Amino acid sequence: MINKSEYPILEYDDAKTAKLNPQSFDPGRFDTDKMVITFFPEVIKRLLEEDKLTPDRIVPGENPVEIYAFKDDPDVLITLGQVGCPACAGNLDLFHEMGVCKVMFCGGGGDDLSGEEWSERGWRSREGIRYDLVNLCKKLVYKI
Repeated sequence: MINKSEYPILEYDDAKTAKLNPQSFDPGRFDTDKMVITFFPEVIKRLLEEDKLTPDRIVPGENPVEIYAFKDDPDVLITLGQVGCPACAGNLDLFHEMGVCKVMFCGGGGDDLSGEEWSERGWRSREGIRYDLVNLCKKLVYKI
């Protein structure tokens, strides 16, 4: 029940069970504990075009999350990371609930913020490097 207040910021719900709870989605557990989370959507697209991924499932919610398995290594899952700490952390928490405990993050790095102007150091033009990084992460997740 919502406890009302003269000041809306002080209102709260005293229910013991959260309305938005990862367990309420009950998407089931994964068959593996290994996952690569990449922030390179073009790599996911390329892997799909090359028929190197197979859909594992779509995790429902406000922003459904597509999960794939590598065809040559179905023991490793891959998904596109959500941009923003709260979204990414929420998904990571959900994936952990689903059995994933070995995760490699891949993406976004290389920006230079030290100068007066932001520079992405040409990362967008280095699609081959991004592709190779994702494949490296797939191998490294076994080392965790």
